[in-house]
Amino acid sequence: DDDAVKAAAQTKLPAARTPGGAPARNPWLAELPPELQPIRAKVASAVDIDDPAIRAVHIWNRLNPKDARGHLLLGRAYLKRYWRSDGIAELATALRIDPSSRGAPEVLPLLIHLVSEGKVVDTASELIARSYGDEALDAVEDAISKSKNAAATQRLHVLHGRLLAAL
Repeated sequence: DDDAVKAAAQTKLPAARTPGGAPARNPWLAELPPELQPIRAKVASAVDIDDPAIRAVHIWNRLNPKDARGHLLLGRAYLKRYWRSDGIAELATALRIDPSSRGAPEVLPLLIHLVSEGKVVDTASELIARSYGDEALDAVEDAISKSKNAAATQRLHVLHGRLLAAL
């Protein structure tokens, strides 16, 4: 389902700030530590992420507890393996460590895709509402307009309503 994720990545990303939060920023613009470069390349491609690469990121995360990028990579790696709950948990950890990392261009589209997919709707919706709030409205509206599946569209409308209700 990488095509759906790539298509979702083209959606308009939020530029606003969450109430009281730091502005969103793309954490990939900073120099990437050498320890994370191999898994970043694998996550960005169709290459399978092997267990040694995942273990290396776990070690890196333990040594660098204030850097969200390792958790962002693990989240993507787990989602590529269809480990949805683990993937969302890693993305949530990244956003807790550094709320501004919500500016990573792949995160919101991935979460919106998970909502539309229907596998972990509540968890993904909660993370979107908590981490993005109204910043996600444009991207959710875009996903609704592009959705070709009635059930997915309904799930996205529920998320949209939840975001509007929180205004």
